[in-house]
Amino acid sequence: MKLWRIHLSVSILLVAGAFLVQSNAQNATSAGLAGVVTDPSRAVVPDAVVEIKDLAKGITESAKTDRAGTYHFFFLVPGRYELIVAHAGFRTQSQTVDVPQLFESPQP
Repeated sequence: MKLWRIHLSVSILLVAGAFLVQSNAQNATSAGLAGVVTDPSRAVVPDAVVEIKDLAKGITESAKTDRAGTYHFFFLVPGRYELIVAHAGFRTQSQTVDVPQLFESPQP
């Protein structure tokens, strides 16, 4: 049986669902990223491995898609990231995404 290698498609649902995080000593702003992984027929892909790499710092986080093909990353520092999606039987896909800062941190 021939295994077809097809592309995964990454749909970014929410490029920056910004969260305003405050602590007693300092204020900081972070953002989140969520999306849905689909195949070329637009069917969702559960259990895909999604990695996000901070291009400025080289730090990588990973998540798996749920039954609905959805992934989430929370508390990201606004900046440029590489998003990488992999699943057995599919070609690994990557794209660069910008996670913007939506809200300014309040000044003390």
